[in-house]
Amino acid sequence: RETCPAEGCGADPSADDGVRFFREMILAARSLNRLRNAKLAWTQGRLRFWKTLGLSRHARIAASPDTQRVTRITSTSPRSRVFVEQECPARGHRHFRVEATVRCDLSAPAEDGGGVLCVQALDARGRVLDERVTAPIRRSSAGVCLRAYYETPKETSRLRIRVGIDGAVGSLELLDVSLLSIIEPEWRSHPL
Repeated sequence: RETCPAEGCGADPSADDGVRFFREMILAARSLNRLRNAKLAWTQGRLRFWKTLGLSRHARIAASPDTQRVTRITSTSPRSRVFVEQECPARGHRHFRVEATVRCDLSAPAEDGGGVLCVQALDARGRVLDERVTAPIRRSSAGVCLRAYYETPKETSRLRIRVGIDGAVGSLELLDVSLLSIIEPEWRSHPL
């Protein structure tokens, strides 16, 4: 007979949803941000734990010249799609809040071009089950948070988080990215 993770509780975890809720809350508290190198810091000339996509002579990803603690993405072609991405394990029917804090100075010929945050749910074979993309942002001198709330589809085994420039010219600085498990969607528990 397994017991509740709280000391002295002695409750059977299969007894009800309340105990399962309690266990999930403890697991979420252990690791709030599921992404590694969430501040996108550069070490030894490379961005650790993040993959880069769309690099070309028109698109670059590098450490900011001012500091090695900020990642800068630059694009000189309006057709460029350049991102950093990271995958992490996830299960179906879980709720997440994904946030990326960015500064940018971009111009785009189309309304859907700019700096975006993209969340993709992947199955065990790596196929994309679902995708959510935030509205693009084009100009911000201070850090602005791109945010998406996401419930994973039933067959999900991994989440892919992408942040970058989609169809725009200019630069985007990534200050941090986070993937947080939430117990329920915030809109459901919000008093307004």
